[in-house]
Amino acid sequence: MPQSDAAELEKDMLALGMQVQVVDEGWSLPSWNGLLCELSPVIKPGRPSLCCTPESKDDVVAACELAHRHNLKVSARGSGHHYGGVSSRDGCLLIDLARLRNVHIDPVSRTARVGPAASCRQLRAALAPLGLHFPLPHLSDVGLSGFLLGGGNGWGTRLYGAAADNVLEVEAVVLDGGGGGDGGGRDGGGCRLVRVSEESDPELFWGMRGGGAFLAVAVEFVLRLTPGPRALPLIAATYPLGQFAAVASFYHAFHTSTSPCFEASMSIVGAGGSGDDGGGGGAGAGGGGGARPAVVLACTAFAEPDSPEVEAAYGKVRSFLPECRLSLQEGPMPLEEALSILDPAWNWPGLCMYGHGTFLPVDALRPPPAAAAAGGGGDSGAGGGVAAAAGCDGAAPLACTSGAACGSASVSDGGCPAAAAVVAALAASGAAITSPRSLLLVCPSAPSRPATAGESDDGGGPGCGGGAGGGMGTADRPAGQPCLGCFGFRDSFYVGIYAMWTRSEVRGGPGGRESVSFGRGGVGTGAAAGEGSRAPLCTSRI
Repeated sequence: MPQSDAAELEKDMLALGMQVQVVDEGWSLPSWNGLLCELSPVIKPGRPSLCCTPESKDDVVAACELAHRHNLKVSARGSGHHYGGVSSRDGCLLIDLARLRNVHIDPVSRTARVGPAASCRQLRAALAPLGLHFPLPHLSDVGLSGFLLGGGNGWGTRLYGAAADNVLEVEAVVLDGGGGGDGGGRDGGGCRLVRVSEESDPELFWGMRGGGAFLAVAVEFVLRLTPGPRALPLIAATYPLGQFAAVASFYHAFHTSTSPCFEASMSIVGAGGSGDDGGGGGAGAGGGGGARPAVVLACTAFAEPDSPEVEAAYGKVRSFLPECRLSLQEGPMPLEEALSILDPAWNWPGLCMYGHGTFLPVDALRPPPAAAAAGGGGDSGAGGGVAAAAGCDGAAPLACTSGAACGSASVSDGGCPAAAAVVAALAASGAAITSPRSLLLVCPSAPSRPATAGESDDGGGPGCGGGAGGGMGTADRPAGQPCLGCFGFRDSFYVGIYAMWTRSEVRGGPGGRESVSFGRGGVGTGAAAGEGSRAPLCTSRI
């Protein structure tokens, strides 16, 4: 957009009392990710023409109307959590929704109304005193809009479904003709505020539950809440990387044989898997503290800590390869502490992150019985076959007997013929990790049919020992009803690899110019922790 046109649009928005800024050379995208800058060797964020910060829903409508009048594309920014800065589009009007952070809970109807920039921490704090739960993000500072619009695999997704499955209504700004909805607000000027639900506009509602942020500008969400526990039992066991094949086989068996209230993850971490500032369980649990990569098997149960189901399931973890285990951490935690346990390992000054993810069929980690019994492998590498590595009494991994198909043409032997190759590829990727804070993560995706409130898998009463106010399933959804949003990749494993480094600015570089250095390593418990293991990756000159 030419600067003259941007200045004209800025004048029109200022006339309406809106906060707006023309994006010039001095503007920088605010982000927690130090890699998201123009000096980054990896990610090049887009550059909007203008950025405005509305104070209300009506301001959002007015901003969209002006952008439409000036033939300017619109992009909305919720909390800015996306590590690649997806909301920063070249030449657009960036609508920063940071002021729309409202959170209102109705305990009678068990619903919440939240603004697009409200954070996980805000909603969790409002729900805890009421004993209510929502499948929120695994990190406390994640904003809700991008999480909800993108589908949202959160805490308890196996039991409660994806976050998008629990969205009842979205209030959004659309172009006239761009969506039906129940027009409950302004109308005219090319844009309008509508309430989008299954009843008012099923097609747009389908798309906004998993389709991302580009169908409309969401300004409020109505969420379904469920009874939740007051404390969560967690367990985490750490093994040498040479045991990855054995752990992967056990993980598959554990996942397919336990109730949906058990949410287990498997990760390869870059520095020993347990330390002073990581610990605990849940997706991506880990931390620093060692010199070699390790495998962390972790689980969080949305159940009463002393229930027979928890004891039986966690007993399997305790008895798995104890002779090879590097550490075992276990115990119930208060809800707030348990659901924020991953924060220290994913948040520090200068954090730079880049990642990729994909989805695997569940049985891609299920070896055929012949391979499971074959043995082999080494103590320090990716291992051979899918059995426990030598050096730990030759213990064989637990074979799964779920009988589910993996999508392969040949599963009659009860396993996936490609499992050995999949496991070897994952182990090799994990072995290549060099930063102590980087990790490879395997965790469950959302189910296509979430569990029903108060029912266990076998229909024998409350699942996983019940919860505050009864069972802890998904309320108000008939048994077996599939989820109807466009969020896909269900009933599978999510596999992601996250590269994390530290950014530090250095002055007086070559030629007297300022430079920015991106180095391996994170922040430990001491003021200078991590410095000893930091090695320069690259330097961008200013």
